[in-house]
Amino acid sequence: MQEFQNLVKSPAWDRLVKYANAQVETRRRSVNGPIKTEEDRAEANFTLGEAAGIELFIKMPGILVETAQAIVDKATEEQENGDSTQTT
Repeated sequence: MQEFQNLVKSPAWDRLVKYANAQVETRRRSVNGPIKTEEDRAEANFTLGEAAGIELFIKMPGILVETAQAIVDKATEEQENGDSTQTT
């Protein structure tokens, strides 16, 4: 968890996110034209899928940190309450 926290705090991550966001915008702008054929539709869907994948890449470290912190918080709370049962 600490590694991902350090990652998102680094200036290099900020630069990478800046470049990635520019790629997302470029891809989204490229599909603003009219869709006349099924080939155009398939190309637009592919390009929008690329943009979504880049956005997920940007969000993933934060999601992992939040999820890990929630797990730690829940375990700490259960330990403090003396609850030794686990739910799945």
